[in-house]
Amino acid sequence: MAFPETSFALSTKQIECYKICVNEHLKKLPYEKNEDFEINKTALKILLVTGEIPTSNEKLKERIEIIKTIIDQPQLYIEDPKYYEQFKKIVKESINTKIEEIENLSKEEKIRYLEEQTILKNKSQTFYWKADEKESYNPERENGSKLDLNKTVKRREKVAKQIYNKIIFLYNNEEYSLMDLIIKNVDQFIVLMFFLNEEDALETILGLDELYRSQILENANAVAQLIDMGFALETIIESIADLNEPVKSQIIDNAGGIVELIKLGVSFESISKNARIKSLIERGVPFKTIINNACHLGYLIMEAGVSFDTIISLEEIGLSQRLRNNIQSNVFGIHELISANVPLTTIISFDEPFRSQIIENAYEFALLNKANVSLNAIKDLDEPVRSEIIKYAFAVAAIIKAGESLISIVCLAKKFRNIIYEDSYFISECIKSGEELIAILQMLNKERNFQK
Repeated sequence: MAFPETSFALSTKQIECYKICVNEHLKKLPYEKNEDFEINKTALKILLVTGEIPTSNEKLKERIEIIKTIIDQPQLYIEDPKYYEQFKKIVKESINTKIEEIENLSKEEKIRYLEEQTILKNKSQTFYWKADEKESYNPERENGSKLDLNKTVKRREKVAKQIYNKIIFLYNNEEYSLMDLIIKNVDQFIVLMFFLNEEDALETILGLDELYRSQILENANAVAQLIDMGFALETIIESIADLNEPVKSQIIDNAGGIVELIKLGVSFESISKNARIKSLIERGVPFKTIINNACHLGYLIMEAGVSFDTIISLEEIGLSQRLRNNIQSNVFGIHELISANVPLTTIISFDEPFRSQIIENAYEFALLNKANVSLNAIKDLDEPVRSEIIKYAFAVAAIIKAGESLISIVCLAKKFRNIIYEDSYFISECIKSGEELIAILQMLNKERNFQK
């Protein structure tokens, strides 16, 4: 029988990271019309066979050139030259997988894919939050997103003049307290008035309740960003009008964190009106802590589709700081696991120490889950086999995807499991060719004994 001649030496996580990297580039191939599927597939095939870049389409040419660079210059990713050829094989396998994926797309799937690409393209140009209908003033986005320095300078001059005139007016009318307030906070007044872009912006700020006015001035840059996003100053105040004073004050004081969450797709109302947040604050959990923790897990909110309310619910169950740090340190791996249809709530629901084992090895659990190995199936394994399966998840997943079961692997003697871990690609290709796992392992074991 014919055997493939390769054996992986890089770690499971390295291989998976390289594949993710290559796939990220492959996802960026341009798809704007139905014909692009065939054009892209052909370009990838020619790249693999000849190493050429056969396209006059500039967008596609740019993407193919990047992929060719990855193949031709493994030193960009690999320090040890002995892994160059292995790395190239990983890249080429990822390209072959993409070609097969394109070939297997039905007409309906292609139409849906084009629609999804359009949606993603539009999302990259817009925010996910709902702002006020009134258009905010942002000089950096005028004339097709170009910075109009002339208008910016004129606007700042106008704001400065309004402030100067108001100071003179207050002085003449002996309203020294308000005059001192403006002078001490002149920079904050300038930034707020600049983005409010209203003739009576100064009067609006001065007319605020003294408590809120002080807080807004202290957080002027963050509040200005909210205004720039499209929220009226009145909305920022009114949206929290029914909350108690401490909650209302903390929302304004932590406007910077709120800005970051809004950029991640969280609506302002879901923060200011969140019953969980209100309850946590009333129980003594600092609002700043809640917002900061949510920002740290922002990648999950944005990319993995974990709801903001689910993130906040982590505060309610009282996760230990160690476990929270684990989640934050492994957020990208957890994203992969969530993408493999394992909800964050399911991960958290397990008892220790298995819960920490999932979080700390989220990439490996994602690989196994994508091979239809459930978290419970892994949990049921005894140690040290469980840790072994997790450690060699890439190899185990490859064998299972080729047609074997988890139990057919874990029931083997350790020396035969080790052969699987060391030659998983070789073995999986043989299984796909119709060979039996036991026969393959026996042959490989004889080879090793002979070499000794």
